[in-house]
Amino acid sequence: MMLPPQDRLLALRECVVHFAPYGFRPTWHHLLVNARIPRRLEDDSASLVRAVAELDEARHLWMECSNAYAARRRQKRKVGGSTPPLTAYHASVDVTPWHRQGGQVAR
Repeated sequence: MMLPPQDRLLALRECVVHFAPYGFRPTWHHLLVNARIPRRLEDDSASLVRAVAELDEARHLWMECSNAYAARRRQKRKVGGSTPPLTAYHASVDVTPWHRQGGQVAR
């Protein structure tokens, strides 16, 4: 059974509540603009699919990065260190506090 468009939009919003790499409002705005979600959802119901696909891809990339960080941290702790150095990717963005929250993304 397919949910009505409004319910699917609310479900997408709930996904953004749980995974908002830029913070809730900027992530929500980014998805609305990039997926071209219209005011009347019936005009382009595929826009919600595009938004979910983009958010899902971002989450997979985030999890990949987070898992790599966790592996480096385990390895570093095994040899007596505490926190591994940031990679070149992380050097431009301070993401380590996010990793320490167990996968929950913070602003």
